[in-house]
Amino acid sequence: MTNREVCEAFAEGKKEARNLQGSLYIHAGILFSYGEHWPLALWFHEFALVNCDNYTKSDGKVSRTTAHHRSLVLNALLKERVPVIKTTLADLQARARTMR
Repeated sequence: MTNREVCEAFAEGKKEARNLQGSLYIHAGILFSYGEHWPLALWFHEFALVNCDNYTKSDGKVSRTTAHHRSLVLNALLKERVPVIKTTLADLQARARTMR
């Protein structure tokens, strides 16, 4: 799958999907960018929660690729008319831990 297709799958409510490189994937309904340390989006009732942090504590800025992943998922959610709540990395990490 392409990155766009993975994001579209997430917006459609799919629970599992992965791009060819394995850098963007859905596992247990949570969209991750470059590993489980960086949840990008997850479902909360009928809403999608999206990590909109632009900085990380350890590295500084979010990579351009992760920012592009975020843009793709926001566009896919908009296309599907899914309500979006923008939130933080820490919030999604905490929620993701309870979902796995």
